[in-house]
Amino acid sequence: MNIYYNYNLPSNLYSKPYLNYKKSKSKFQSSDLNSSICLKENIQCDRYIKNVAFTSSLTDIHLVNAVESIFNRSIVFGPEEYKILSSAELNVLREYGKHFTEANSKIVNFILDFGKLFSERIHKKYPNGFIFVSVGRSSAFLAKYLEFQGEKVKYCPISNIRHHIEFSPYFVQQYKKYLDSIGLTNEFVQKTQKPIIITDYTHLGGTLDNFSNLLAMPQIGINKGGSVIFSPITKGNSRYSRGNNIFDCWPHKINNYFEDKYGFSDALYIDMMGNDKTKKFTSIPHLDPVSYNPYGEKIFNKYYQNNNRFEEDFNTKMMNFLIADNVQG
Repeated sequence: MNIYYNYNLPSNLYSKPYLNYKKSKSKFQSSDLNSSICLKENIQCDRYIKNVAFTSSLTDIHLVNAVESIFNRSIVFGPEEYKILSSAELNVLREYGKHFTEANSKIVNFILDFGKLFSERIHKKYPNGFIFVSVGRSSAFLAKYLEFQGEKVKYCPISNIRHHIEFSPYFVQQYKKYLDSIGLTNEFVQKTQKPIIITDYTHLGGTLDNFSNLLAMPQIGINKGGSVIFSPITKGNSRYSRGNNIFDCWPHKINNYFEDKYGFSDALYIDMMGNDKTKKFTSIPHLDPVSYNPYGEKIFNKYYQNNNRFEEDFNTKMMNFLIADNVQG
């Protein structure tokens, strides 16, 4: 499998190989967590710890602390956060990105590779621009990829609506408040000149069908048609999979693409789109309308408290950096 991050960093980035860690008897001091020395071009450190973000890697504690100091500046890591990185900070994140990619190579490379493939296809399908709406968590990483390319994107967290569901009046009321906060209103739909592409990974199509029903409810009032296009990623059994899908093929054809490219024997596309770790790398919450109260209320209350932003965890910020660096590079 290809690993995207093979940057040539200073040879003295580490002063000792990690195997020497076992020989060290000294204890960590509070001064070891001083990130100011980590943001220099050359990082000197001889103590190592196991990082929870890796599955099996040991990494320099000063490197970890430096990455955390960068990410802790904001509750999200988006295009603006990427733009203000210094060259030293870029080197720090790229070095950490190598470990992160090696530890999560299958998922990271899938997100970067399929993100690029999807971007090429949707830009070809809508060359005059679009507004991208990601439904649920499965397609959220595609929205992230497009967002770092400068596209307008909106995230609609909602889960477990692939089967028939009756939305409670209270949930509809709360969800309309959220849609208003991201600017997805009937007034916006009527005024915008660009197509609004509402997308989800779908096979049977139930999620998009039910989401369109939710938007069309009188309390929300966003009807399909006009600038609103419900567009599955691939062909499926949804009523919207008749010419609106981004890829004019069934999911197994994309599986074949990745199998031919990487030699995988498993159904990569289907596995990765449904993989819980792929979804968690976006920090878009799992929001189930059936069990909305009180869990959903806590999600939205925290979102509003954070100036209409979903707080991102460490892994999501790292994945966002890898996407941004891949797009900009």
